[in-house]
Amino acid sequence: MNDQMPTWTDVWFDRNIRLWCVQVKNDDGTQFEMESEYCASKEQAEDYDQHFRSKYNIDLKYSKKKRKEYKDSLELFE
Repeated sequence: MNDQMPTWTDVWFDRNIRLWCVQVKNDDGTQFEMESEYCASKEQAEDYDQHFRSKYNIDLKYSKKKRKEYKDSLELFE
């Protein structure tokens, strides 16, 4: 069992499988346990992202850089 709490989430669109992906990550960028989800839409991915952040009490201040990358990636697939 991983005793390190995750500090940020990662959301992106995977062109190969044509699905949105959401993962919960540790501070060092590794995936936290097996917390990930594949989503059929951007809205579903955003909902899962919010769910994971709430579940682990992930504060956006910890992931400001990742938040910008996330928002930039969303704009690519508008």
